[in-house]
Amino acid sequence: MSTLREQAKAYVNAMSDDELESMIVRAHETNSHKWVECMPDGTIHETEEATNNTTHWIDYPHKAVATIYNIADEYSGACNCDTCTMYRQLIECDEEEWVERWGQDALDYCKTYTLEQALLDDAREAGISSETIREQMLDAINEIEHGYFNDEDA
Repeated sequence: MSTLREQAKAYVNAMSDDELESMIVRAHETNSHKWVECMPDGTIHETEEATNNTTHWIDYPHKAVATIYNIADEYSGACNCDTCTMYRQLIECDEEEWVERWGQDALDYCKTYTLEQALLDDAREAGISSETIREQMLDAINEIEHGYFNDEDA
């Protein structure tokens, strides 16, 4: 029988690439704080709160729920990264005006690829992939103090 820590890591290892890559895209689609938590019973789930100041507790103020991945921080308004701005302005602006700002190559790119594909391309160029997200989660689980999981002696 595996430990709860091992079960949590097995869950992360079983997550699909699509599920992990969706976190990259969803980071651009929200203005709330979203993250992934690991509970003392070994379960993993996403959670969302309106601000970055919220912490979930198992035993306040002694034992917080372990965060294993931050999907998105809270901010006001729509994502203003270059890619999101470029695609948003393509919808909002006259095409000629848009091309003056972003260029014909960018227009060809936007007409060929969806925003989701562009965001995933940007992430890959920055060295972020489903595998790097998985590794970050597994590292975070490994770093959770001994005694956190229900089957570990404190």
